[in-house]
Amino acid sequence: MKAGFKPKNMTKKEWQDNRSSAAKGSGVGKALDAWQKHCHSALNKMTGEQLKAASVATNALLTALDVAEKKCDKKRQKETIDGIGKYRSIAKSYQKCVKEAAKVIGQRATFAKEVNGLGQVRKDASLRKCYLLWAAGPGMCNAEANGYMLAAENKDKELYTKWIGTNPPLLNIQKMQFNSYTAKYRDGKDVPDATMKSARSQIVHDLYNMLNPRMTDFRKSDIFKAYLRRRFMVPDFTY
Repeated sequence: MKAGFKPKNMTKKEWQDNRSSAAKGSGVGKALDAWQKHCHSALNKMTGEQLKAASVATNALLTALDVAEKKCDKKRQKETIDGIGKYRSIAKSYQKCVKEAAKVIGQRATFAKEVNGLGQVRKDASLRKCYLLWAAGPGMCNAEANGYMLAAENKDKELYTKWIGTNPPLLNIQKMQFNSYTAKYRDGKDVPDATMKSARSQIVHDLYNMLNPRMTDFRKSDIFKAYLRRRFMVPDFTY
């Protein structure tokens, strides 16, 4: 290798074009092929299984580099030994990042398991935004999801204006509930607070029972998976 050599591509060709012939047969080329296949820089998009494969490939490369260094004479192949050190440094840095990424993926999995109720979704601003985006998809439950959020937060006027008064069948609103909201917010009648509270409580109850069984579908959705990658971010690997 030339003095000052630095790996740029981490490929077999780059290694073979620059290493001393003394390091031939060390297995570094093969290990670099595996590196190219498994060791991606976009760690945030990798799954747990992909990270395991990347860790195996990195360890194999480090082992091969050790073999290559032992084949070299410390005086005659000094530049190659220096270059091997730079390959090793990159591999070790990547190995560290893979371990950190695995921890983050574990955090994602733990968080996902804990997302098991609409109450939790409603109280977490970013999670709520993600859920409503999912619910707004074709054939999903947009009206019901928004209706639940507003009713649970006692936002009666907004609930009527945006949902009940617009398309009550979507929300599965019972006649008593519909009449109470219509009387107050369309006809301007003085509806007792107790009546409104009862209507609102029934809406929250009915919509919760309708929506909560679909939480598994939400957790399995691409929208939720993308949200987890944003919430628990792993930086890209660079060298």
